[in-house]
Amino acid sequence: VFDLPTISSGQVQLFQRDGQWFATDEGSRNGTALNGLALTKDDPRPVRDGDVLHLSKHVTLVFHSPESLGSWLLQHVP
Repeated sequence: VFDLPTISSGQVQLFQRDGQWFATDEGSRNGTALNGLALTKDDPRPVRDGDVLHLSKHVTLVFHSPESLGSWLLQHVP
């Protein structure tokens, strides 16, 4: 949950289907982009480790699947 004026309450949805993660915009007022390409509500896009989600102009997230997050944390967190 992000409490920022430029982030919509329903900004983005991440879901898994057949072992693949997907992202879709949830009708946000300021837009969501995946690797620089705008997401839309009715067009889920596949998301892979290292992909970048931009929520509005103020929040950038790098996606790591739950399955790979443990190894990423071991490499990046002291």
